[in-house]
Amino acid sequence: MRSAPTPPGRSLYVWPRDAHRQLILDRWQVTHTGPGAEPADLDSGEWHDVEPCAMIQWQWFAAGQGPHPYLGRNSADLRWMEERTWWFRTTLELPEAWPDEIDRLDLVFDGLDHDAAIWIDRVRTADHHGAFGGPALDVSGMLAGGPGRHEVLVAISPAGTGRGKAAGETGRLVKAETYSRWINNPDLMTAGIWRPVRLVATEGYRLERPQVATRLAADGSAWIDVEVEVLRADVTPDLAFVTRYGQAPPLDDPRFARRAAPASRLRLTLHDAAGTIVARDTAEFEPVQGRQWVRRTLDLAEPELWWPNGLGDPHLYRLTITLEQGDAVRDELITPVGIRTFELTRSDAPRTAEHWLGWQPRINGREVFLRGMNWMPLDLLRLSRTKYEHFLRLARESGVQLLRVWGGGLIETDEFFALCDELGLLVWQDFPLNTDYRCDGLPLDVWEQQVVWSIARLRNHPSLAVWCGGNEFDPYLDVNAAAVGIMERSVTDLDGSRPFVRACSDAGDVHPYLDADTSWYLPLYRQAPAITEWGGHSLPAYDSLREFMPEAELARPLAILDAPDPARFEDSHPTLRQHWAEFNPARIPRMLDRARIFDDLDTAGNERFAEAVQLGAAEIYETVGTDFRAGDVAATMVLPWVFSRPWPSVGMQVIDHSGRPTPAHAAIRRSYAPIALAIRCPHEALAPGERVPVQIAVNRDAGEAVLAAGRVRVRIYDDSLTLRRSGEDTIGRHDFVTLDVTVPDRPGYLIVVADFIDGDGVRPARAVRILRVIEQLADPSIRDVYRRAPRPTAMHHRHGLRPLIARTATTLDLKITEAGAATVVNSGQLPAPYVRWCWPDPGWILDAEDDYFWLEPGESRRLTVTLTPAHRASSFAAPPADGVQPDLDRLRVAAWNSGDAR
Repeated sequence: MRSAPTPPGRSLYVWPRDAHRQLILDRWQVTHTGPGAEPADLDSGEWHDVEPCAMIQWQWFAAGQGPHPYLGRNSADLRWMEERTWWFRTTLELPEAWPDEIDRLDLVFDGLDHDAAIWIDRVRTADHHGAFGGPALDVSGMLAGGPGRHEVLVAISPAGTGRGKAAGETGRLVKAETYSRWINNPDLMTAGIWRPVRLVATEGYRLERPQVATRLAADGSAWIDVEVEVLRADVTPDLAFVTRYGQAPPLDDPRFARRAAPASRLRLTLHDAAGTIVARDTAEFEPVQGRQWVRRTLDLAEPELWWPNGLGDPHLYRLTITLEQGDAVRDELITPVGIRTFELTRSDAPRTAEHWLGWQPRINGREVFLRGMNWMPLDLLRLSRTKYEHFLRLARESGVQLLRVWGGGLIETDEFFALCDELGLLVWQDFPLNTDYRCDGLPLDVWEQQVVWSIARLRNHPSLAVWCGGNEFDPYLDVNAAAVGIMERSVTDLDGSRPFVRACSDAGDVHPYLDADTSWYLPLYRQAPAITEWGGHSLPAYDSLREFMPEAELARPLAILDAPDPARFEDSHPTLRQHWAEFNPARIPRMLDRARIFDDLDTAGNERFAEAVQLGAAEIYETVGTDFRAGDVAATMVLPWVFSRPWPSVGMQVIDHSGRPTPAHAAIRRSYAPIALAIRCPHEALAPGERVPVQIAVNRDAGEAVLAAGRVRVRIYDDSLTLRRSGEDTIGRHDFVTLDVTVPDRPGYLIVVADFIDGDGVRPARAVRILRVIEQLADPSIRDVYRRAPRPTAMHHRHGLRPLIARTATTLDLKITEAGAATVVNSGQLPAPYVRWCWPDPGWILDAEDDYFWLEPGESRRLTVTLTPAHRASSFAAPPADGVQPDLDRLRVAAWNSGDAR
């Protein structure tokens, strides 16, 4: 790549058009060479057809040229790919159906990762850096020769401007850090044409980059402010060009010759969800010489508002913006519109720093508490709409309202945001600066182009609520000031309707990851304005482990994780070690100490071992989630870490990489329900014979009328499922229930079960909390040391809870009542703890309305059950044969004290 390219400028986003004005280039071939090759060196190369919109490691596998990059330890064998130059080629031909009046063609690359050079008809046209959009190239010269075929070549160097933190380099790459072999991905330095390539055709004048903002009036009406660029065909906007005061008349662009401008008309047409036109506007204007913005406002007397999940319908409108000259339509753009306002105002949390942010969300004028979730990319190598649909549906059904797109990941895709618009999921979008990032070597021209492109692409989505500078870096360092300033000014100038948070965490929000009993979170963080990360380490679903681990390795006892020498685990389970995100031997005891509450890890088989680890994480999610939703804490939002992982891995996760829910999914769903109970005790580890208060709190946004008509019922069992205490009382948003409990004299466990029963006798909420009774804590000196400050969960009974519960017995019955619904009945005389679904076919992913739940004697629950073809989410599964459906007769349930039931 020796010849010099024509400077491409700093490209701006080009808005999508319909098929009459846009061609998607989706047929590509790939080959690879050493560094320094030129197009002439490719004529004798071997080319392979590849699927579009994927990274080279996946394309190479899909083309039959390499191994599955996620299987076993194959990823380590693919490191050679980052040392090569990857060449992509396609041929484009103008469609015959396109109008004859075309005056301009733009070749638009929506995502090249990361360093690229582009040739058109063997002429080097542009170089590009940055994974999140661009370049957009004026290729109108193709029109001069009439219809014809044109070759497009793209050369991508995976490590062209550096390899990121994994290689000791930082501040140079404008791409997702986890895509550059950072700690969540040890081997895959991604590269490729990972987003669509578009050829956009326009006429003498065109529209670009519409901006929509909405305002609400006190009488319930709404205004939709619309601003759109109008450009002459020969005008290519460039961030590098700024007209300075005094250099040119304000309505002229000195780069372009004067030309008579035809009278023009801008037409706005707003359709509701049913396709009915609900508002129109037409404006006559005379275009200036090069480029201008036209601003109009639509009025709606009775708007349908866009609301987040659980607060109302996320109503979407469709706005069509048309440019007309005479009787001819010159251009037309379509954008979604959701009528909503979002702001962060000052919360009641005490201010404790100079830099402070308002953390109280207000949506459509209403103060709300937001139930959130952190979001990593769903896949390193290939993103599909079907995968997005599966995971985002699970997020919505969990009760999630806000997804924070983490700064080590992507500036998310159009498909992601469109689905969030439809599902009512707010989005907090980090820019790609991550963990102790220093921008010393960051190319600021590239950074600004990527920031501005992304803002123009995403700002009309009603789901987008917050822009953020990045994750866990210092935005106030001198070396970071310019990059943060570019983001802040760009959001202010080019959006202006959303808050900008400089970093997460920064101005009051916290990321607590405690190596301690979960009872410590509440006293330590009661006054925090927002809890924007927390979580527990977990393993994927066992069916997912089977997908990527060799059978022989999976058969070896996972209990070796408890060995004092980490090298023993690495020798025994090398694949699992390679797939362990952020591997740190010091964190393993934290994970196992939580799991040890649930089972005897040294004697449990591997499936039970994995389940105990998952339950330990689930308990953290549910306890913290319900504690901080209650009305006696300052937090206005909670966002646990993390919904899923970008490749198959051990780590914090609610849904594993293959789309299978872990027990944490059910825990989040319970803690985010319309009514959610928190069971609180000052200490999770208790001394035999002591007396402790047990408090039942309820979420601050529970319906007051529902609470007033209902009551809370509390039952406390020991580990033989003997009922030791019960009671009932009323509860309110700030009026909680407290019971004084005498702890048994013998070590073991107490299980607190709290139900809310509404005025109709229906139970919409249940919470379960395990408390440990520890013999050593009978010694006051030991007890004082353990409780004085947060310490690792080191006080355990000699048995986990599960083998003690297994000494009891009850009976479960399962009835498939209708398609998608099943009824579980506890027909025995004792409670059934941790009732779980058992599904034997890994070709279908099961998710249910609840899982790992408690059933009282004689109690039944009717729950929805969904089975999704695994290939829609998993990178390993094949589609089922045509017409094949899951056999529901194979569905089972089981509990710790009950065998499988059907």
